[in-house]
Amino acid sequence: MEYFDVVNEDDEIIGKASRKDVHDKHLIHRAVTVWTFNSKGELYMAQRSRHKDKNPLKWQAPASGHVDAGETYEDAAQRELKEECGFESPLKFEFKLKVFSDEQKEFFKLYTAHYGGDIKLDKEFEQAKFMSIEDIKKMIKDDPSQFRDAFLMMFDKYFS
Repeated sequence: MEYFDVVNEDDEIIGKASRKDVHDKHLIHRAVTVWTFNSKGELYMAQRSRHKDKNPLKWQAPASGHVDAGETYEDAAQRELKEECGFESPLKFEFKLKVFSDEQKEFFKLYTAHYGGDIKLDKEFEQAKFMSIEDIKKMIKDDPSQFRDAFLMMFDKYFS
């Protein structure tokens, strides 16, 4: 069973709870996202599986996930990058974002990586590809509901 640190509104650890309890009780917890850019400045994006219980078929950066109990943000980011994309890379911390919505109550840390090799996508996604920032902006303008809320918040902050 997965356990996450439960945190207060200042991102201080106040306990731990199972994944199910964290989501069912809307407890505040931690998550990470790693955006992978190629040499053309394109961002690697993936569409979630239609079988996911939360946010099926929504676009996001694939190296995203929860910080496990006792794990640091950076360790979680490295783990997610390896698990979801199949490679390791130096990470650059960009910012921390408080994402409190109907969908989630999380503190996210965004990291970026640069990679030019083949990415081995995890099976929890329908499709993935490098996309230009202009194409992503157009997709957001046309229909923002095709993206996860947290991705939209991070994208807006990063590119504003």
